[in-house]
Amino acid sequence: MSTDEFDHSTDIVMETHVIKETITDQTRPLIDDMRQRISTNPQMADPVIAAMYDDATLMRFLRARNLDVKKGTELITEDIEWRSTYRPQDIRANDIEFQATTGKMRVSPLRDRFNRPVVVMHTSFDTKEMKQNPDQQIQYLVWTLEKAVRLLEDPVSKYTVVINLEGFSLFNSPASKVSKESAKCLSSRFPERLGTAVLLNAPFYFRAFYAIVSPFIDVRTKSKIKFVKGDLSEGTEADAKIRGLIGDNWREITGVGQQQVNKTTAPGYNHDEHWAWVRSLEDSWYNSQPATAANPATTEAATMTVEASHDLGKQQPPSYADAVEGSSAITETVSVAAASD
Repeated sequence: MSTDEFDHSTDIVMETHVIKETITDQTRPLIDDMRQRISTNPQMADPVIAAMYDDATLMRFLRARNLDVKKGTELITEDIEWRSTYRPQDIRANDIEFQATTGKMRVSPLRDRFNRPVVVMHTSFDTKEMKQNPDQQIQYLVWTLEKAVRLLEDPVSKYTVVINLEGFSLFNSPASKVSKESAKCLSSRFPERLGTAVLLNAPFYFRAFYAIVSPFIDVRTKSKIKFVKGDLSEGTEADAKIRGLIGDNWREITGVGQQQVNKTTAPGYNHDEHWAWVRSLEDSWYNSQPATAANPATTEAATMTVEASHDLGKQQPPSYADAVEGSSAITETVSVAAASD
């Protein structure tokens, strides 16, 4: 493992960008304190929910709040309620395929040079029809990040996000509701899961905005954000930088410079091939047996067409915002209890 872009020679940098954080003698009491605080949460009586909050997960929420137990408990309490009501773990490919057909966002079947799953986003391929269902757009983001987490292989605990901003403009940017809820999702629902974010060819006003807000971003998070602009051809400075961040196969991972199946799909994305891989993953994760003729229910689901998913795209999934709002009462209760400590 080389150290081209950032020095991974120290444990602290590895834990920031790649692997899970080691629980030390200093952080163990904080973990135990947080576990005690959330143990009385009614949702933790559900063994499925309780199993999601192991020590490594508590450590992530603590780190996201700079090891402040009170603030970390507030954040994780809201997350417990969200996972109990929004049920992100129950979203399946059939629920969101309509949003996936253009390849605007997907988890690559290939991993980066540090064995991290890679979430690829191409902002120019979010269609007008897709934008008509903002709740499903959020559901698709949640499903995508859940899938990236499931693909993690110990000790790697973080994923890479590559955002291709070529062709991005204020006219094709996401709706305000989607942008706000996406930010909430990324910062509060999957804390300390981001290893590196690579932003390709961000327009001037995007970089100008980042320059304004960057003083308010903590050093740890800022170290994960990498802008790459200019000629991405092989042998260029930009190409070398991306190879250091992602690996020599970064073009295959991201689709940059790859062929398009048609004008409405992102470069390098073939929906039929990608969705076959997605379905095989879900079969291995959720089904005791692959879909067969003897199992009509799973066979029907596995052969569902994109046209049928188009109809699903018109349905309204649970609102992410409603799930977040629903957690406020419990969060406030925990806050009052913590304040009395």
